Amino acid sequence: CLKSEVKKMLKLQILNSEGTIVDSERFQALKLSARDCIAIYRFLLMMRLFHEIANREATLDHFTLYIGPRGQEAAEVGSAYALLPQDDILFYARSQAPAFVRGVPAKAMFEYFYSYGNAPPHVIDEFITRNVYPPYTAVGIHPPHAVGVALAHKLKGEKNIVSVAYFGDGAMAQPDLYSAINWATIYRVPALFICENNQYAISTPNDLQSAVPLYQKTIGCGLPTFLIDGNDPFAMYDATVMMRRTIVESSYPGALIAETYRMGPHTNAVGAIIPLSQEETNEAELNDPLTRIRLFFLSSQAKLFLGLKWDEEKDSALRASIESKLKNEMSAAFKNAVLIRTEGLKTIARNVSINTQPCLRKKYRNIQPTPSPVVKDVSPRDAVNLLFLDALGYDPDIVCLGQDIGRAGGVIRTSALHQRFVDEFFPHLE
Repeated sequence: CLKSEVKKMLKLQILNSEGTIVDSERFQALKLSARDCIAIYRFLLMMRLFHEIANREATLDHFTLYIGPRGQEAAEVGSAYALLPQDDILFYARSQAPAFVRGVPAKAMFEYFYSYGNAPPHVIDEFITRNVYPPYTAVGIHPPHAVGVALAHKLKGEKNIVSVAYFGDGAMAQPDLYSAINWATIYRVPALFICENNQYAISTPNDLQSAVPLYQKTIGCGLPTFLIDGNDPFAMYDATVMMRRTIVESSYPGALIAETYRMGPHTNAVGAIIPLSQEETNEAELNDPLTRIRLFFLSSQAKLFLGLKWDEEKDSALRASIESKLKNEMSAAFKNAVLIRTEGLKTIARNVSINTQPCLRKKYRNIQPTPSPVVKDVSPRDAVNLLFLDALGYDPDIVCLGQDIGRAGGVIRTSALHQRFVDEFFPHLE
């Protein structure tokens, strides 16, 4: 009964499953050039071929865990192509395409999976230097991070930057996501939540995860929301451009719900737990995002709208070029991974100096007495108190958030120093 009462949102679509532009006016308004469209297609192909190569590596046990995006490439590429270089990308391990669109080398992504997720510093740098945060595998944990990053930009007065969190429909059943959305709306931070609704969280379909369509959840949380055909890269590009503009102009978060399909098992470790019907599998193949854009490239519409003359020869050449490059990068990454495993941590370790005295001395060096490096007879709560005082006193960029944070100290007073503690160690501290 509840589902029947929900107002159905129209799904944004520009390119249908047959490779036909169904809204020519909207497509032309995107002002995508032939070069742009070829770049989008190249990233889609790159993701599909990366998936195929990575899957082979997983079967050889070179990857302990591989999470493939086959079928979801358009949702990832179309949205990421619409972002600006300064925008932050926080993605989950299945959503690899945004990193590639931003310029992260395939070698770095291969090394990430070869290292079981514990990537060495030079790999992490390949992500961070491009405003891309390294991927995660735990469900729904990055949206709060995206909100924190967006809030930092806002507090620093930085404009025209959006922090983007990519996640799957499984995250829509996790409390972390709703905490993130709640914070984002309360503090009006420039965060964009992109849900790749691939219909299944491991083996659990949408109708067993949620009593209402997922877009109703984000709307109910106060987020402006677009529902998009997630297998249509042009619709994803259009929706992202519009929502990004809205977020920047209003300094208020937004959401995109991309309806797509995961064409394969959840991970190589889990496999296909529940076999899908042949009918569902056939429908997924017909909706393959790679198929629809390839059909469009070969159609008269591509010539009409883009002046693009594409043929099977060009298509095969592009595929062969991407595959050759990916195999070379995979080979280089594998050699590096073997070296790291053979040599151990000494190949990736950094020299870390541990302060023998608290950083607190730098801030409060004129206050006497100052605490010794070891403060005796304290409870775990006292230790957290000192940590807060040390960190907040040393780094002005740290922001502490929570219920009754500050003078009240929170429910168990972990962010406010006890009077006894102050009297003993900081008698002159205001």
